[in-house]
Amino acid sequence: MGGGASRTRRLTLDNEESTSVIKVSEDVVQRLKTTERKSPTPAVSTIVNPVSPGATTWPAVPGGAPLGVPPQPYFYEPSLTSLQIRQEKEAALKKNDQYWEKRVTDLEKVHGKMRELMETEYHKAMEEKRDKKEDGPKCRAPPCQKRKKAVMECYSRYPREPMKCSKEVEAFAECVDVQRATLISNRS
Repeated sequence: MGGGASRTRRLTLDNEESTSVIKVSEDVVQRLKTTERKSPTPAVSTIVNPVSPGATTWPAVPGGAPLGVPPQPYFYEPSLTSLQIRQEKEAALKKNDQYWEKRVTDLEKVHGKMRELMETEYHKAMEEKRDKKEDGPKCRAPPCQKRKKAVMECYSRYPREPMKCSKEVEAFAECVDVQRATLISNRS
């Protein structure tokens, strides 16, 4: 009963019972359980098939498969250390950061192209506006200026008798009506 666990044990039993059951004491079960917890690799033992004594032996893991059936192989998987878990998480975070950095740069490229397109459209619209201003009516003098001048001279000649200027006022009003009708017809 030293400090280390035995690597291989061979056990041969003569089974007098026909039920294919091997009886094991509680002490043996406890020892097998504590050995399983302590050692990183399971202890392998050999089980004799009680149906045909001495005929076939299979290696078995303690607490393994029932007799008569070959036990399933047990593969030891080392547990992950906190360092390995941390490295995996950092790798996942780095991958996520790379994804979002790429996404942001792609969006910046798309927005840059959109901005350039908008600027060219803006400059084109401004040039069209300037061209329309140059082609459009220049700063024109108000209509009917001659008629207005005639009305003002008449009023200055007859300051106390405005009814004498009624012909000039009628001519001025007619001129304004004609100009208004012309502008309205041009807009439509």
